[in-house]
Parts: sequence; structure tokens; C-alpha cells
Amino acid sequence: MGNDGDSDWEKEMEEFEMTKAGVKGLVDSGVVKIPRFFINPSEKSSNNGGVVRLQIPVIDFQGLESNVTRRMEIINEIRKASETWGFFQMVNHGVPISAMDDILQGTRRFHEQPKELKMDYYSTDQRRQVKFYTTLGFIRKPHAASWRDALSCTFTDDILDPAAIPPVCRNEITTYAKCMIELRETLSEILSEALGLSRDFLGQMQCMKSEYLSCLYYPACPEPDKTLGTEKHTDPTILTLLVQDGTGGLQIRHDNYWVDVPPIQGALIANIGSFMQLISNDKFKSVEHRVLARSVGTRVSTACFFFPSADQIQKPYGPIKELLSKENPPVYREVSYLEFIGSHQKKLSEETQSTVSKGISKVSLKSTMEVEAAGVEEEREMNNSVMCQLTDPEGTPLGPSMYLPQSAGPKELQQMVNKLLNNEEKLPYAFFISNHELVVQLGLYLQNNKVSVEKVLTIVYQAQAVFRIRPVTRCSSTITGHTEAVLSVAFSPDGRQLASGSGDTTVRLWDLSTQTPLFTCKGHKNWVLCIAWSPDGKHLVSGSKAGELQCWDPQTGKPSGNPLIGHKKWITGISWEPVHLNAPCRRFVSASKDGDARIWDASLRKCVMCLTGHTLAITCVKWGGDGVIYTGSQDCTIKMWETSQGKLIRELKGHGHWVNSLALSTEYVLRTGAYDHTCKQYSSPEEMKKVALERYKKTKGNGPERLVSGSDDFTMFLWEPSVSKHPKTRMTGHQQLVNHVYFSPDGQWIASASFDKSVKLWNGITGKFVAAFRGHVGPVYQISWSADSRLLLSGSKDSTLKIWDIRTQKLKQDLPGHADEVFAVDWSPDGEKVASGGRDRVLKILSEFQGKFRGKSCLVTCDEEEEEEEEEEEEEEFIGFSTFSAYAVV
Repeated sequence: MGNDGDSDWEKEMEEFEMTKAGVKGLVDSGVVKIPRFFINPSEKSSNNGGVVRLQIPVIDFQGLESNVTRRMEIINEIRKASETWGFFQMVNHGVPISAMDDILQGTRRFHEQPKELKMDYYSTDQRRQVKFYTTLGFIRKPHAASWRDALSCTFTDDILDPAAIPPVCRNEITTYAKCMIELRETLSEILSEALGLSRDFLGQMQCMKSEYLSCLYYPACPEPDKTLGTEKHTDPTILTLLVQDGTGGLQIRHDNYWVDVPPIQGALIANIGSFMQLISNDKFKSVEHRVLARSVGTRVSTACFFFPSADQIQKPYGPIKELLSKENPPVYREVSYLEFIGSHQKKLSEETQSTVSKGISKVSLKSTMEVEAAGVEEEREMNNSVMCQLTDPEGTPLGPSMYLPQSAGPKELQQMVNKLLNNEEKLPYAFFISNHELVVQLGLYLQNNKVSVEKVLTIVYQAQAVFRIRPVTRCSSTITGHTEAVLSVAFSPDGRQLASGSGDTTVRLWDLSTQTPLFTCKGHKNWVLCIAWSPDGKHLVSGSKAGELQCWDPQTGKPSGNPLIGHKKWITGISWEPVHLNAPCRRFVSASKDGDARIWDASLRKCVMCLTGHTLAITCVKWGGDGVIYTGSQDCTIKMWETSQGKLIRELKGHGHWVNSLALSTEYVLRTGAYDHTCKQYSSPEEMKKVALERYKKTKGNGPERLVSGSDDFTMFLWEPSVSKHPKTRMTGHQQLVNHVYFSPDGQWIASASFDKSVKLWNGITGKFVAAFRGHVGPVYQISWSADSRLLLSGSKDSTLKIWDIRTQKLKQDLPGHADEVFAVDWSPDGEKVASGGRDRVLKILSEFQGKFRGKSCLVTCDEEEEEEEEEEEEEEFIGFSTFSAYAVV
């Protein structure tokens, strides 16, 4: 019977989550009895433990900056409150009352809008920066869910893309977050001085550099004596600031009694977090608190939790050394914030390691934060185990840190990640430690790299394509026809057609089945410098050295009207509007040596907008997935343009010489639109637009679209243009100009080609250097990725093509054959062919060797890959062979 009860309990909770309506949805449905998973057996009475009428400290900040004496009084009041209560209220704190009222109104507006408008934000995936939830998915019996809904926003290092915030409360949240960040600076100084430290001490530690804003909504409850608005808990943070409406209900634990925290107009409530208790060595206290459920009225509040910056969450923190002495020895060992969160969560439930949690949720994290030395040492002595933290490429932890056996390898980690992410179908993942792929057991990795097990080992999991591209190994066709150098080549989005542009003023379309010329497109007056397919595959546009553009019908090879005239000098780049923004495709943008970019309508056959502002030639142009156009110029700047009126949005500065190349993290899906490796065809533009949007969102993820730029100054910059005009990082290492940069299709890698004869690989999220590929003996002109992001192709002045293996970071295939410089390369989206063209006037099509794999596709599914790997291991010893990331060995 007990098992049946557990099953019913879990079924009720699963059905509740599927509604995506939250507690508000239950109330709106007229429920008179609360579901069982809300019933809290340990908190049946609101008077549990006794409630006394005491007053928590109220501190007036008036005169903090203008009066030295008053400042010292405030510091002493905060010290006393933090040492004895762990809570205090603040008035005259500098946050406008209007901003406080607005955030409460915005919170109410979001939660009280129709369910259909909130459902898209409902998620238990803790990696999402913005989410609407009730339980976050980690409540396990006998623990109870809290009777409230939450909208949370994570500002990592103070940054969150405003577009991710629901429009109904976007302005209120962004304004209030700015107020919290300003107040944080003040409180950081006061708390530092209250601890007897220098004013900037906590600020230098960066332990309050990120914020987690939780907009909480507590509906009336039909059975308030059986549940709580929020369970008793402590906050595993440095500090929490709370604004509440006039309803009341918040209580804190003081001397074993529950004390009401009455609403005060214009006041903010400050709550010492348990991580602050750790670093202060118990000088400041973190105390339990809860919110009562009510039978009448709705409570609204907004909490702002402060925790360490992204690059500090894995750094070990311990009691501050300046606070220690013989009389006051350390109470706690050093621990990273990630490990600390794991300790909290572990005490919530023995099943924690099978859940996904950031550990900073407002959802109840019960118990105090004490990490007792005896228990820690016992864990450390676990034989053949190592403490690991799984994170996604952006650094978001997947659950708490956990001990893993040293015998665990990629296969076991893959099973674990699929389970933690609740993937219904097994998906392939690769695992990286310090940007190097883990291809052996953890124990062997630790031994080979002499890694200390005293620190948490961070393992980054990275989703891989569910298919695999075999490397091309031979030239299957050398096609003549062009009478001058081939300057550009491009496969169509579905991989079924190939186009090339040449110095002979023609564009040629090629039959990939017979690998012979299909159409010769004439009409240009000078060299064809660039070509671009529309993402729906219906149009091909070419630009020439004479400055004119020509649209072609790929089915007939005939021009779609007269040339498009407007540019005064040669065309340097073409980019189409993404199909998920407009289907069928009509608009594209061109860049020119004349310093202008022009937006054209392929249907109207005219220029609809001219983007002017650069003082020198524009060298590259990209049309982003958010509808923004990016132009890079010889004037050393990158400009961002909106596309409805052609207004300049932002200017990105940093390079000291010409900007040669731009690439977007979503560029591959923007280029291929709705088409993937299956080459599925679509019956309508609407269907294509829908699929393209899904692909774009999946690739973009929760973060902003990233941009990388390469320059004549030998450097690259990684940008998040929608967030800041300042670069995220500067990438140095090339010894000559950077000619081409390109994100991998999954956005996880950046490749750069340089005149220093090398190709370099960088982390696509952080911009950190990963590897250098050396082997070319001449400048590298262009690079291209395989659709699965596992292989990289480069073409060089030395007349060769080379294929590089991202996993092994070594040369996979050397492909000579051209008689002169290789100017252009492209890898087909279906993975079957590579095309290259150069000064020798021929087009080469390369494909996989057809001996061993005759009759097989270049695409391999996960199951087929595993079978082939087993066969190959018998034929060839391949050290470090890794499931889902190895290639067929020929």
C-alpha cells in the first residue's frame, strides 16, 4: 500500500507539472482540497514551534554617505543584527519606492495573466535563465511542495538578455535589477566594514557578483493549515534582499520561536545567506525562515539572491583568514560554491544526485549549511572516487557536485547526463576537462595529467550531433569549365546543388549527381567575387567586382530580372535575411568597397534601404537571427543595424586594423534554414519557417547570439552584441592577419584561418584558446565545418586541402590535388561532399572513399557508429577511442 501511495503522489505531481499552470491554475480551477504533494506533515500548524511578537531590527540608512558618525552607527547596527538575528529591515536605502512598487505590480501582472501567455516560460530545466515554475522538479516524498509560483531570472555577472524576460514585466525587472546591483555595492562595503575588514574586501572577492531574481506569487489556499507558502529553509547565498507587499506571512526563526516580519512601507528586508555564514566563520548568522499559506488574499514578493560571479563559483572559499585566530579557529573547510550548493541539496533529499539543480532557487533548501569536518573527511576517503561537477558549455551546473568512481568513462558519463536531463531518447555527448576531450576513464585521466583530487573536477558535457560525418578522403571529380580562377563556391541549403563564381565573370551551377556542369549563368561584367543562396534554396545571388548584383533562378540558371545597380565599387559580402524571420525569402544585404551596405528586395528587384556610416570599405556583412545586421569595415569598427528603418543600433570598437571577417554562433542554421542532414523537403513556406525557428532557438539556447571578428591586427574579439558594446574577450595568438573566422554548426567552437599558415581552434562560449592546427606551408584562406561539428576543412595558398579532427586535435586527412592556390572551400550540409576552387580554374569535388564503405552514406546514426567502432577496434588500435565522437578509420 505504501508503494501505491508513493505512486499516486508522484502521479499527481506529474499531472500538475503537465498543466504548466502552477498553483494559480489550481486556484482558478476551483480546487477545494490541495493535492497530496503540497501537504506538509511536519508543519501542520502555523504556530509550530510557537510564535512570539518580537520586532526584527529596522535600520535607517539616512545619512550613510553624508555623516561619518551616522555611517559608523549604521555599520554597528548591521553588525549586531547580522550576528544575532540574521535578518533586518532597511529604510531610506536609496531604492526608489516607485521601483519597488513597480516590481510587485509586474510580478502580479505576470502571474495573473492568462495561462496560455505563461506556459512558454514554464520549465523545470534549471539551466534556463528565465523560467516560470512551482517545484523545479526536485521535490521528493516526504518533502512537500510550497504553495506558490515563481518567475526567476538569473543575471550571471549582472547580465541577462532583456529579450528573454516576459514583455509584461520586462521593464520592471530590468529596472529593479539595476537598483539591486547599485544597492549591492553599498551593502558589500557596509558588510565588509561590519566584519572588521576593509571597505572593498567582499567586492574584491566577487562573491556577490551575480543575481537570481525570484518574483513570487502566493495565491489563497483552501487548506492553509496543511501546507506552507514556502517551507522553512535557509538561503545558500551571500545575501538576499526582499521586497514584499502589505499582506504579510513571512516568519523567521529566532531563539526557537517563529517571529513575524511585518510589512513596512518602503522597506527592504535583508537576509544573511548561509554562504556568508561560512566565509564569516559563524560571525554572521543565517537563520531559517518560511512563509505561511493564507485562506484569503494573495501575497506578492520579489527576492534578489546574490552569489559569486561565473568565474568564481568553482574557486575554493573558506572562512576569511583575516577573521581567524587561535581563539577563533576555522569552523569550516574550504569549499567551492558549486560543492557548497551540492551539500545543501544533498541534505534536502538522498535522491538529489538524480536531479538537476542550480541550488540557488527560492524553493526550499532545508537545513543549515554546516559542512562538518568529520563527514567531509569521511567522504574524501571514499576509495577510487573523485568529486566531479558536471556543467554545460556555459558553466551552468547540472545538479550538485558528486563523487564518481575513477572507473567511470565517457560511456558512463553519457548515461548519467541523459538521466539527469530526463532525455526520453538517448543522445550523444562529449565530455571535456580543461578544453580537452575525456576519452579514457577518470582514473587514467587523473594519473596522466597529475590532477589533484582535493579540488572539484569540472567536467563540461557538450551535446553532439545524432549523426556523424565521415571525412572525405579522395577527389571524385575535377570539373573544368571556368576560364579564370574560381573565387567562391557554395552548396545550396539542402545540399542538392552547388554554385561557383569565377574571375571569368560567370556563375556556374553543377549537377552533383553526374558531377558535370548544369548551367552557365552569364550577365556580370567583371569578376564574380561572392555568391549566396537564400536559406529556402529558391534564390542565388552573386556580386561582382563591377559593383552589380544578380539574382538567379537555380532551377533554370537564368537571371531573375536585370542586375541590381547601386554600389559604386565591388561587392565584398552578401547575406540573406533568415527564413525564420521571413518566409519565403525576399530580402538580402550586400556590402561593398564603397563603404555602404544595401538591403535589397529580390521580389521587387530594388534597393529598399541603404546603411551608411562607415568611413572606409565594408569587408563583411552578416544578417543575424534576431533581425540585426552586422557590418565589419576597414575603419576598424563593427556596426549593428536594425532592419525596419536602417538605424544604427550600436558600434563595436576594439580592433586596431581592418576587420576582415565576421561569424555568428547561429550562422550555420541561419544559412541552412529548415534543412538539416536529412535533407527533408517542405511543402509550404510556413512549415519551413516554423522548422527553421525551432532549429534557430535550439542552437541559440538561452544565451545571446555571439559574434566573433577577425582582423588585420592579428587578433580576434568575441562579442555578445545584444548585451554589451564591449567585447567578451580578446583572442590572441595568430602571428599574421586573420583572414576567416567561422563558428561550428553547434556554436561550441570557433575556427580561425590566418596568413601565419595555421588554423586555430577556440572555445565558442568563452573564447579561450584550445588548439593550433599546423601543416599548411602557405597562408590559409578559408575554412568550413562538417555538419556534425566534428571535422574542420581548410584551404590554403599551398594548393592543398586539409581535414582536422576536433576530438584528437590532429590532422585527419591531407588532400592535395589542386595545381595552385585554393581560394574557396565548402562542405555540403548533407555531409557527403566537399567542393573547392582556386587559381587553377578547376572545381574539385571530394567525397568519402568508396572501397570499404561502398554503398553506405557519409551520414552515420549513433547505433551504426557504435557497430562500426567495434569492427574497427579489431582492425586498428586507436587509443582514446570515444563513443559518439570517433570517425571511421580508413
